[in-house]
Amino acid sequence: MLSFYDAARARYLSPLAPVAPEEVAELTLERGGVDPSRVVLSRRGGDPAAPLDLAEPVALPADGAAVARLLRSLASLPDLGPADPTPEELASLGKPALTVTVRRRDGAAAALVLGRETAAASTVLARRGDGGLSRVPVSSLRDLDRGVPDLLDRRLLRVDPREAREVTLAEGGAAGPLTLRREELDGTLRWVAAGSPLSHERAGRLLAALDLRAGRVVLAPPGGGKPDTLFRVRVRGPGDRVRSFAVARAPGGPVGSEPEYLAAVEGVGCLFSVSPSQVARLAERTADLRRAMEGAPAPSGLDAAAAEAGEAAPAAGLAAAREVAAIPVELKLDVAEVLREMSFSRNTMDQFLTNLRSGRNIVLYGAPGVGKTRFATLAARLLCGYTDEAGTFHQNYTIVTANAEWSGYDIVGGLAPATDPGSGQVTYRYRVGAVSRAAMRCADSLRTVGRPHYIIMDELNRANVDECFGRLLTVFEYREEQPLLSAAETGGYDFYIPPQFRIIASMNVEDKNSLFTLGYALMRRFAFLEVGLPDPDDERERLPVFVAQRLVERGVLPGTALADVEETRRRAGRYGFLLDPTGEVAAEARKLGRLVEREEMPRRAERVSRGIRTYKPVGTSHLIECLTAVTLAGGAYGRARALQDAVVANILPQLEGLEKADLANIQLRAVEVFGQGAPLVAVLERMIQSPGLSVFG
Repeated sequence: MLSFYDAARARYLSPLAPVAPEEVAELTLERGGVDPSRVVLSRRGGDPAAPLDLAEPVALPADGAAVARLLRSLASLPDLGPADPTPEELASLGKPALTVTVRRRDGAAAALVLGRETAAASTVLARRGDGGLSRVPVSSLRDLDRGVPDLLDRRLLRVDPREAREVTLAEGGAAGPLTLRREELDGTLRWVAAGSPLSHERAGRLLAALDLRAGRVVLAPPGGGKPDTLFRVRVRGPGDRVRSFAVARAPGGPVGSEPEYLAAVEGVGCLFSVSPSQVARLAERTADLRRAMEGAPAPSGLDAAAAEAGEAAPAAGLAAAREVAAIPVELKLDVAEVLREMSFSRNTMDQFLTNLRSGRNIVLYGAPGVGKTRFATLAARLLCGYTDEAGTFHQNYTIVTANAEWSGYDIVGGLAPATDPGSGQVTYRYRVGAVSRAAMRCADSLRTVGRPHYIIMDELNRANVDECFGRLLTVFEYREEQPLLSAAETGGYDFYIPPQFRIIASMNVEDKNSLFTLGYALMRRFAFLEVGLPDPDDERERLPVFVAQRLVERGVLPGTALADVEETRRRAGRYGFLLDPTGEVAAEARKLGRLVEREEMPRRAERVSRGIRTYKPVGTSHLIECLTAVTLAGGAYGRARALQDAVVANILPQLEGLEKADLANIQLRAVEVFGQGAPLVAVLERMIQSPGLSVFG
């Protein structure tokens, strides 16, 4: 159920669709184009207190966090006022990228239609419920787009082998297009390329590679240049219906960075990002089709499991494993690099390295926002990353987020159904899981660059770990005797986990609603390291650096701005924030430090002013979010008010479940810092009066 906290952050969904979140009875998301999708969310039985759940295409409980993100994204959409579009822009709205319809509890409805890019790369046209047009910043649409993929399954083009009649691929720079036709030969329907029959296996691989999943919305290519088209795909189906899309390499990327790929779909007025792995798979399948048309055999040396992981199969089981095990790996962390990125305990780093060298997998546990995942990814980047001959840096680690649906299939692997393109019959092949895939990449990385490949599992306690890790318990204990994957599963050889391979997991001890019990058998195979709050003086002195890093990560400042941080701090002292010529941000930072100060725990029911960290270990990340908001505030929205709103948005939800006496002591500190009539003091009062002792009323 939406709370007063959500309503306080955004009273209305948007000026484009004015309705309070708690009044939403039904929410419909529709994607236009040749492959439309429609999702309807409604409250069960019309109960205004019930959560918004999926009603169409299937009746299922929706991900509450995804729904909340979507509503918050809608709430953040600003209205830049009426637009004066050209006739071409008006016509472009006939094929909208996304339509959002909101029906209130009183039956009234409001609609928001997001159209394609306009002449200005920074805005997109939006049709309001009253029929008028407005301009909305692209950044707002990107925020909204982050809330949609959880609810809309966006694939650029679905190709049903039983319906497709012809597939044409045109490659950039290739001699000519490649064409697959489904024809009847000797009374049998088969795929034909260049007049010769094509095996179902090869045709199936190509059709599977066409099933690209769309990423975020991109309304204009980065850098403003013209994308370099790599593929154009055209599919003809029943009734000669034609569908097509194009994949291109985006121009203007930073030197040494990974290329960005974009896809344009016929009938959809925007671009989508596509992952490099999808483009690589399409290129590999297209090359295989050309070989087939030239009469060359299919490439050998790839088995089902290795192909899924994207790597060549090792030469032979145990012998290959022993060869990999003999490759020396130096596990050293650049402490200065870690401390440049984050405020972290040196003792925790020493424990981390010692356990890695001892062959242990590691669980980093602690409160939200203390830097567990950030440290894990930074450590993996330093321990596993490498620079190739072209000077490109490769991070060389895998990161996944645990969820309650995980099973052994997701971790190790299992049989997955696949439809034969020719006969339509269902067959089965082995599909590797996340740990198996990462372990195979580790073996390949050790051979090629002498570096290990780790897997990071975020929010480990969200999964039923004993169930999904069951098979790994013995493998962890006896890596050389027990293969992770058998010869039957890989297609001809036993695969053993390299001894240099590690799992680094994070666990949020405050997230009680998603905790599964970790069995002792699993706990014995992991080293548990607590990540606590950083040293207060170090944190306070370096918050300006962390806020600047966050501004760069969010695209607010250019990356070169980080070079100015040390000079700014040197000139302005320990509170030298960027974008703070008057020192207002520094003043608010001192207020925030006083509000969250960690002090001696008072006696039970003692009425005395205390900082928030006395009762809850609020992580540095939450402070960074608050000061980022303060840095970007200005004008009528003063920085003093921005800090209080940011505390309500980022820190107060962490106080759920505290006793009223503890909240009252925190309220006393808020009065000291902000004054008796401050909005933050009023919100704390409502929390104290809440009968459920909850932030959410």
